[in-house]
Amino acid sequence: MKIGILQLQQSSGGVDEHTIQLCTNWPQKADDIILFTNRDNESICLLSSSLKRLGVSTILLPGMFKKSNFFVSSLKRSLLLPLTIFNGCRFFFWLKNHNLDTLLIQSGSYPGSREGLSAIFGAKALGIRTVILVVHHGAVHNNILRLPFERFIDFLVQKCVSKIIAVSQATRQTLISNRGFDPSVKPIRVIHNGLNLYRPQNKSVSLNFYKQFGICETRLLFGIVGRVEQYKGHEDLLMAIAYLSKVQQQKIALLFIGSVKQAEKNRLLKIMDQLRIETQVIFTDRLNEPSQILIKQLDLLFMLTKDFEGFGLTVLEAMLNQVPVIATKVGALTEFAPDYAVTYVSPESPRQVRKAIESFLDSPDGFQKKLKLAEKKSLDYSAIVMAEEYHREVKIWY
Repeated sequence: MKIGILQLQQSSGGVDEHTIQLCTNWPQKADDIILFTNRDNESICLLSSSLKRLGVSTILLPGMFKKSNFFVSSLKRSLLLPLTIFNGCRFFFWLKNHNLDTLLIQSGSYPGSREGLSAIFGAKALGIRTVILVVHHGAVHNNILRLPFERFIDFLVQKCVSKIIAVSQATRQTLISNRGFDPSVKPIRVIHNGLNLYRPQNKSVSLNFYKQFGICETRLLFGIVGRVEQYKGHEDLLMAIAYLSKVQQQKIALLFIGSVKQAEKNRLLKIMDQLRIETQVIFTDRLNEPSQILIKQLDLLFMLTKDFEGFGLTVLEAMLNQVPVIATKVGALTEFAPDYAVTYVSPESPRQVRKAIESFLDSPDGFQKKLKLAEKKSLDYSAIVMAEEYHREVKIWY
């Protein structure tokens, strides 16, 4: 079977790990897998190098994400959305020479990029037997400027794809409640993300945070792993740190591990300056190391997303590696991370975060008791099982 994976994106994230683990653990090794992605994908080097050793070839499509301010990009999305169907002609010609049996379309949020939706219609016109849409985050509400046409596009998407897969029940529900998707018209199957169950055995790795960033080894390493964006709650953690005593602050080094745009970095630096935070705060930018190796080095992981989390793979990786977690109870987290495994706080509640940090500093044994239970729970989410479920879905529609 010849399988295409279409992944159009601008920045790196959990979708990259999903694609890598899916290809790594694909049960039918005789299948020919091709990754189609855009040239301006921030993760192109990571994806192509990781997949090349698996025999997965990468086809680079033209760049699709031109830089523009928020107003201009929003206006373009509103005005150009009607071109989605006609834009499918490009994908018809890009895909037609590859004789695909299956096309799996990786979508961050839904509807995501206009080009991603275009690929569905191009694949349908091309007669590709199985077209599966995978949604990793939440579905956004209809925009009032686009509402009538968006409803029509949503209707066509449900008609044209063979199946829709959501990575969590929470994501599935947003497709139904925010977009009006009808599971009786097209099933929305939930397949949770899976982990590579390999765990680094020690901290002697190629990248050591203490050495790389000149951190005093007496400090505890606190961190958020993932893109530095406003909705991820980095400022809430800064405010929580500011509530701590100066003595407590001096015990901590805080790492923001992930790509960051200069505007967001400047905003956070301004907040840090206003709060007069004494602790050491480091923006590492994106690091070319497996996320488990990065997480394993932390003493405490935070995921403080403000509103919705489609899955939360870094939390699952922390559970596997027995790293304590403080997280907001949003989106899909409770589907795999129960209260006995993770310390939960309310979204946008810096004082609750502060109390959780103080509990960790004063009584670490309470956090340690959760780690074995968290590890045991994480073993239920294997990338091998995930890949087998995707393979089964492909075979059903083949």
